[in-house]
Amino acid sequence: MCVYDSQEGVLLDDPDDDNEAGIYVFVPDAQAPFVPETPDNLIVPMEPSGVPISCRVSNPNSHVILRSVPSGEEMSALYDNKMGFFGNLSPGQYQCETTLNGRTFTSVVYTVETEDLPEIEDFEVEVRASEETAVGAVQLKETFPDSVNYILSIPRATSQDSGTYECSVTHELSGEVRVSSVSVTVFDESSFLALDHSGILATESVNLLDETEFTILINAYPPPIVIWLKDGKAIQENYFILTKTSQIEGNRYQSILTLRQALGEAKLAWETPFDMPEKTQEDNGGLFVTTITVDNATAMHTGYYMCFYSRNTTDDTEDSSIYIYVPDPDAPFVPSPVPFGNHVLSVHEEMEIQCRVSDPSANVTVINVDTQQPVPSVYDSKRGALGVFTAGTYVCKALINGEEHYSGEYIVHGWTGGAALHVELTAKRTALLVGDTITAKRAIKTVQENKRAQEILYTLTIPQASTKDSGIYSCSITDIISNESQTKQLAIQVFGTEFLTVWPKFGEYESAELDEVREFKAEISSFPSVHVTWLKDGIPLSDVTAEISSSLRQLSETSYMSVLTLIRAKEEDSGNYTMRVENGDHRRDVGLMLEVKVPAVIVDLMDIHHGSATGQSVVCITRGQPTPVVEWFICKNIKHCANDSSSWVPLPANSTEISMDSHFDEENNLESQVMFGHLENTLAVRCLARNEMAAVSREVKLVSNGPHPELTVAAAVLVLLVIVIISLIVLVVIWKQKPRYEIRWRVIESVSPDGHEYIYVDPMQLPYDSRWEFPRDRLVLGRILGSGAFGKVVEGTAYGLSRSQPVMKVAVKMLKPTARSSEKQALMSELKIMTHLGPHLNIVNLLGACTKSGPIYIITEYCFYGDLVNYLHKNRENFLSLNPEKNNKKELDIFGINPADESSRSYVILSFESKGDYMDMKQADGTQYVPMLEMSNTS
Repeated sequence: MCVYDSQEGVLLDDPDDDNEAGIYVFVPDAQAPFVPETPDNLIVPMEPSGVPISCRVSNPNSHVILRSVPSGEEMSALYDNKMGFFGNLSPGQYQCETTLNGRTFTSVVYTVETEDLPEIEDFEVEVRASEETAVGAVQLKETFPDSVNYILSIPRATSQDSGTYECSVTHELSGEVRVSSVSVTVFDESSFLALDHSGILATESVNLLDETEFTILINAYPPPIVIWLKDGKAIQENYFILTKTSQIEGNRYQSILTLRQALGEAKLAWETPFDMPEKTQEDNGGLFVTTITVDNATAMHTGYYMCFYSRNTTDDTEDSSIYIYVPDPDAPFVPSPVPFGNHVLSVHEEMEIQCRVSDPSANVTVINVDTQQPVPSVYDSKRGALGVFTAGTYVCKALINGEEHYSGEYIVHGWTGGAALHVELTAKRTALLVGDTITAKRAIKTVQENKRAQEILYTLTIPQASTKDSGIYSCSITDIISNESQTKQLAIQVFGTEFLTVWPKFGEYESAELDEVREFKAEISSFPSVHVTWLKDGIPLSDVTAEISSSLRQLSETSYMSVLTLIRAKEEDSGNYTMRVENGDHRRDVGLMLEVKVPAVIVDLMDIHHGSATGQSVVCITRGQPTPVVEWFICKNIKHCANDSSSWVPLPANSTEISMDSHFDEENNLESQVMFGHLENTLAVRCLARNEMAAVSREVKLVSNGPHPELTVAAAVLVLLVIVIISLIVLVVIWKQKPRYEIRWRVIESVSPDGHEYIYVDPMQLPYDSRWEFPRDRLVLGRILGSGAFGKVVEGTAYGLSRSQPVMKVAVKMLKPTARSSEKQALMSELKIMTHLGPHLNIVNLLGACTKSGPIYIITEYCFYGDLVNYLHKNRENFLSLNPEKNNKKELDIFGINPADESSRSYVILSFESKGDYMDMKQADGTQYVPMLEMSNTS
């Protein structure tokens, strides 16, 4: 507030004169949004008109909330950022709150208290009027139990008695003085007073941002004294509330009440090159004087100092500035006040390298770092070097008092900017050992520029890293044109030593079902990088099978995931697996015992010593995973065994006539054998094999030995002798008529005397085509269709043998367990010949074979309606030849070739040599085969 006094120092009391002016100045401070309070203002007395809470703000745009302490309830009160809150508040504690840049600030705590009125006792009273004791006044005193009244009585008052009367009361004991006054006006008979306030409503509303006036017109004699009251009390005038009474003419006067609500209208602020404290003083009229003081000036304080004043309601801004130099021998160049001030973008007009000096007398030259040559430019000590510069690196050289000083490097970019800011932060390695070098791209140090890509690379290098260098590294990039900023973070871990830890996600024992796809995973934490090898029974998987795959996936620089995948698990996949993890000098082995669950099957069920008087045995050969459990049942009522399940009873294990034995053969099949003593009656025996995957059973019939063992033995020997004789005769006949089944293989090429070429092909020398090989675990064997001395044919089910028929019924030819090696060679030769003959409509065609990991199986087509011999016998009348002349036919060999045909220059003869063993096939009970031609027609 600025007040104008007269030369004599007397304040002018003329209400017509404006002798004061004031301005309220805000000084925004991000660290102190509330103006500091004096201790006297922290205790606020209760007043009927309202309670003021003087929490003023340094920024006029701040939004302030009044809250009750400690409840935090928001209170309703009128707020003026120059005065604070005002409203009807209850006794208690209150606190102001505002938010600045996302941060919440609170003021000091204000306490509202009620004033305790002291007890009123008897007082000594003095009465004065107009500075003089009233003449002829009579004082009266009235005493009551709870109070004392003092009365001043002036009889026959005149205009001279007008004035202010004061009553002063002094406490006799404490000496405390209480003063009260009242104005008394005595008018002559000719005085008058009339008010005209028609322009003022009973209730008015004003805008806080506007200046409002209320005018009352007065007709009075003598001249009136006007006092404006607020809530029953005289208004204390200040810059914001003032009154003015003036004479219009004659007895006409006007009194004006002016409310100046300058909330948020204007602000006064400083703009300086360096953040420095400001000191603000306020006079009685609300005028603010702001002063900036620099105690220890350095080159950093060189620059423009601007004080500006602006109003929110208009665009007008008033400012005043001054440029101040602070010469500093230690800092001839002024550090840049803005981030990235050493980067300059290319423009077509004037460019500015801001290498300002702290001493205006310095002579400055711009030098190109690459060429070390001066660059033409105009130098302004307040702005820097001005001119057009090509892309490159520059420094400024200042000559001060004959000494040369160089500034830091300034980088002029060959592009104008404007592209979207994209920041990436990468590192060659985020995990290192102590002593390694940390290299992070997009950090601070070496600067390279790629003009075409408009890309700047920053590299941070930390040689000889230690564990203390572990942490999160942040890189913040700011676009100097758009002021857009992006920050990226990268975690770097420096380890003291190498390490290796394995967390398997599988147990020590695991199982998988047949044809199931299973994965076994293990998490690995390792540094440096890890190498994983899976082994099966001590052999690397890559050397065992290609149908089990393993993979290693890197999750992070120190985290890996190893996965072992079984593709359609097979029985041979069971075994002991080992995951071997290696890294540097560390090694870990994790074991896994895998069991592939295979449904139980009965490979064979056969009786031994059939009809023997000393006893009979039944052998049940089973396989599966887990190993099947074999149970034996017997049925004594042969006629009802097939239809009545109750006829089957478990075989008693504690009988003296029955013994059991189980063991594993060389193919790891379970052979369970039950031995019967003397059988009095014929009975059926059932073998039941079960595991958790399946349960299967097969039956065999045992014939009774009879009541006379001696006779039975004699009869059996006689019958056997007859059979042997007959068999010898039959074998002799077969020896002469049929080629021998056992083959001596050879390949002989010769030329006969007549010039024909003969090639004797030894089938043993024929190669076996492995494309006919069929997985043994996809073949399920069933009942016996036929058998001979050394071999048998059983019914089977093949899975996946044909694309058109995923499940196919087939016939499987095999040798009996008692077969010798010569029979095995013969069966293998038969298989090779069939693979070379190929398919034909009129023969039982080969479908596949099992030659590995077990006995030889020849898989052929299944004849649903029986064998060809019986078929021909039943239809012999239909095959009678109408032209039985056989002599007209030419003599053909077994291959249908005429040896006398001279056009046949060469042909193949299959040579067979045998010892007389021949595998005659006999039809099993109830077996029927279907001719191939008939089957194709029916289908």
